[in-house]
Amino acid sequence: MIMPPYIEHAVALALSVGHHVENVSTGWSKMNQVIEMSGRLTPELRQSIEDNIPNLRYWSTKGTPHDKPQEGFTCDEDKVSMFFRCIKLNEK
Repeated sequence: MIMPPYIEHAVALALSVGHHVENVSTGWSKMNQVIEMSGRLTPELRQSIEDNIPNLRYWSTKGTPHDKPQEGFTCDEDKVSMFFRCIKLNEK
């Protein structure tokens, strides 16, 4: 798995609180690499990433009829993004 240092650090923070990498994909038009994480991004993890890795940009989407809402972080310098799917409390 190739990840630039800022995203690698964010992934390590997520791993340390029980998340795991679900998928890593390449070949996107605007991103060199996209990392899908398990679970949802908690407010505590979001704050930890923002506090420890200010080089990353937080983002979120509302979702569509075909895609669930997502939120994550992007390293604009390296064009690599990580994301978590937003799920309802009664979903797994």
